[in-house]
Amino acid sequence: MDGKELEVELKDYENHGVIIRLSGRLITAHNISKHLCVKDGGEYMRDYVFEGGKLKEIRFDWITE
Repeated sequence: MDGKELEVELKDYENHGVIIRLSGRLITAHNISKHLCVKDGGEYMRDYVFEGGKLKEIRFDWITE
């Protein structure tokens, strides 16, 4: 998935009220897509956080293994 596809996907989540975090910090779909495309020496893993059966947050956490 390229940066533009990721931005479109995450923007849709944002428009539905889903919070996006990168290493614990709030971030916009536009900024995270730029950041993730420049990564080096590891990867970010998505963690989906649900509350009451509804998606509330997507957290991107840095992993090295």
